[in-house]
Amino acid sequence: MGLKATAEPVGICGLIKRDVLDHPDIGYAFLARFSGRGFASEAAAAVLAYGRKALGLSRIVAITKPDNDGSIRVLEKIGLRYEGMVTLSDHGGDSRYFISDV
Repeated sequence: MGLKATAEPVGICGLIKRDVLDHPDIGYAFLARFSGRGFASEAAAAVLAYGRKALGLSRIVAITKPDNDGSIRVLEKIGLRYEGMVTLSDHGGDSRYFISDV
């Protein structure tokens, strides 16, 4: 992803299908200097809509570290709901698990 005016890279966002999860999950990462400017929310909402409409996915999930307040806000803002904690070996231990059903 990049800034519209300059195409300067700001981060990445997309759907990931992990072997350890039953459904595709939204993943994103943004450069620190672009934090708090709405890029993650805008990108995650667009990816969620694409997954639902273009790919026909009935459930999309997300995971985040328990203390990643910014990511938690993004997921709640785009309509995912907290389902509980999960332990994933490929994500460094305990994670908050969010789901979105169509």
